[in-house]
Amino acid sequence: MRKAEKEVGLLSDMEDILRRSPVLRLAMIDGDRPYLVPLCFGYRDMALFFHCAREGRKIDILRKNPAVWFEATAKAEILPGNPACRFSVSFESVMGEGVAEILYNEAERRLGLDCIMAHYGASPPFEYDEKSLALTCVVKVRIESMTGKRSKS
Repeated sequence: MRKAEKEVGLLSDMEDILRRSPVLRLAMIDGDRPYLVPLCFGYRDMALFFHCAREGRKIDILRKNPAVWFEATAKAEILPGNPACRFSVSFESVMGEGVAEILYNEAERRLGLDCIMAHYGASPPFEYDEKSLALTCVVKVRIESMTGKRSKS
């Protein structure tokens, strides 16, 4: 990282940023083109979880190439300045790379959904409609590397 003073070096601090981030952005490679989607997600033990439809572009891409890049921002506040080029942003973010795995095991799928529910403040135990569950794809991203950055400007 070019500006070492902005680096978030502790895993616990990066996990905290992930837990406070409302949206995960997941980047994939579709042939020779990038494809990026915002997602609701959950985090647990160096893994990200998200859900989606069982069919569609995102799942098609992940089946062909499970390598992904992700980014999550916990805080972003515009700091006005004068002159205009003195504007800044106070932020905390995490990004990294991983490998996506479509989950088929029922217990793993429920664990992934539980992580997502907990991320948004719901309290267990969680009950899932079996019909909806059957139509839902749950994906786990095993995080291989992650970096964090913070600017208080």
